[in-house]
Amino acid sequence: MLITKGDTLTFKPAENKPDPEPCQPLNEVIKTTTLGQLADNTSSTILNKVKDLNSNVDMSQIEVTGNPSKTGATIAAKDGSTIYSGSVNVTFTISNNPSPDLKDIHGLFTNGASDLNIPEDNTSSEDKAIEYVKGLLKSQYQSMVGTKLSITASKNENEMTVDVMADAPIQDDSVNINLKDHISFTGTIKNRGEVINYKLADIITGGLVIDVPGGKLDMDVILQQINNKLKAGFEGIIDNRLNIEHRGNNDSFYLKVLKSFDFDIKSGTDAGKVAHFDQGDSVQFTFNLEN
Repeated sequence: MLITKGDTLTFKPAENKPDPEPCQPLNEVIKTTTLGQLADNTSSTILNKVKDLNSNVDMSQIEVTGNPSKTGATIAAKDGSTIYSGSVNVTFTISNNPSPDLKDIHGLFTNGASDLNIPEDNTSSEDKAIEYVKGLLKSQYQSMVGTKLSITASKNENEMTVDVMADAPIQDDSVNINLKDHISFTGTIKNRGEVINYKLADIITGGLVIDVPGGKLDMDVILQQINNKLKAGFEGIIDNRLNIEHRGNNDSFYLKVLKSFDFDIKSGTDAGKVAHFDQGDSVQFTFNLEN
């Protein structure tokens, strides 16, 4: 532009644009890198498992780079990603039987038990791992647990293993399973919260009196009233780890711990911590027989 005498120039101050947010290193987002057993090592299978174990990751911003091996792969931020940077290595194993015979014990499970990994959120205790694996059973076989099927869990410092075994032959239109057929699920143990020793009396609120309408003892009513008295965070603790005992007294009963166990506290002041209950601990309730 030609500027001549008499022209007036107006200068606008430069706009102050905020600095772009720094990208988050990918290893701070993908924290669970042990993927367990996979059906294959294709990029889609690997990324699906990464998403399952790291729900907060934005899948549109990452990709598998290079050629995955049979035991691992590299996940990297895509070129031009606006939120992630860098890469992270993940490890896994490939199933020796990617297409199982669904007439055997695999056929008891949804998706043919093609994924034998226990997610980290379900490895904090043996009971929680067992409940996860039991939930994978097809609905028609869940009632067989304890009769024709046994589910047991064991752990070492870093790994949880859940074994499912046929305690009797199972034959129907879908499966033909022999005695002692079994399958194992494994998972990396989640870092546990602080363990606190609890007594059953510590988790009961609102007194130890159970109202019995009509003066008729009904176990469903009793259990419902006990559940209503549970301290916040202990919902779901009333299961086969606890037993109700009468000790020759018709107007009272005991809630007793059959075997020592740990329970993940879900809410309240101790949320995220682990409550430990010792075998034999009990609390006494009395009945209020309402006529």
